[in-house]
Amino acid sequence: MPLWLRKFTYRKISDWYEEQNSDSSTNNAEESIANMKAAGAVAKKEVNVPSYVTKASKK
Repeated sequence: MPLWLRKFTYRKISDWYEEQNSDSSTNNAEESIANMKAAGAVAKKEVNVPSYVTKASKK
């Protein structure tokens, strides 16, 4: 493989990965914020304890 082609290929691959990382980092930040808000909303709900007893053996 000629040197110019090797450099060109490496540069294109490097640019593509940098673009993917920059796109995903902004999406990850937005998703993280949304997940934190959703987790906070879920944590505020009260836990309902059932009033019945399951059919477990009492040995």
